[in-house]
Amino acid sequence: MKRIIGSVFACVLLLVSIVTADDIIASIDNGKQYYSQGKYSQANQELLFAVQQIQGKLADLYSAALPPEQPGWELDGPNTDNMTLLGGGISVQSQYSFYGDDDIYKTVSINIVSDSPLLSSVMMLINNPMFMPTGSRAVTIEGYKAVEEWYDDSGKLQFVMDNRILVTVETSGLQSKDEMHAWAKKIDFAQLKKLLAS
Repeated sequence: MKRIIGSVFACVLLLVSIVTADDIIASIDNGKQYYSQGKYSQANQELLFAVQQIQGKLADLYSAALPPEQPGWELDGPNTDNMTLLGGGISVQSQYSFYGDDDIYKTVSINIVSDSPLLSSVMMLINNPMFMPTGSRAVTIEGYKAVEEWYDDSGKLQFVMDNRILVTVETSGLQSKDEMHAWAKKIDFAQLKKLLAS
């Protein structure tokens, strides 16, 4: 169900991307005019429209930081999730699947969330190692503090960039945690830093 909702939202964002910057500015101006006239319902509709268009553009920029399709791996994504019910923010994700000989199956899921209340819980774990669950440890990814979980051939990495971007890498079927870290480093950190500075 979540995948279906994400796909529908991604289609909406595709339509949103057709809207020009002039359309967004016009919508904001219309919203201000309606507000000054006391037409709050119309003002709300115009401003919500503008916000949705801006979120769509941001989703495209965050999606550009996800790793492209890798040789031998199948790519599902980038997909965008609506974070409204979780307090807002932008969420983009790609999943990579590998089907090898002898029923070897590997998956890697990379999710980027920005400006969401979800960041606070992960930051608590990062800043207070005593709260980390059993099997977790503190590591660094490209200079950022991270929480690492590893069980047999499955693992998870989570780190926060400048208190605004949460990155989660979840893997299954990989041979080692080093391989999981290698996937994390395929993320375009330069793109994310550019978004943080904007």
